[in-house]
Amino acid sequence: PPMSTPSTVFWVALIAVNLLNGVRIARRYRWVVTWRTITLYRRQA
Repeated sequence: PPMSTPSTVFWVALIAVNLLNGVRIARRYRWVVTWRTITLYRRQA
């Protein structure tokens, strides 16, 4: 598709916001997974 300036800027901004939100969710999810694994390990031990 032809690259028009406003649309490309909009898509780049949208992708950047999605990446930032993904990083935040990944950090929360990673912390929850580590906490659950530690709790399960303590229960088994």
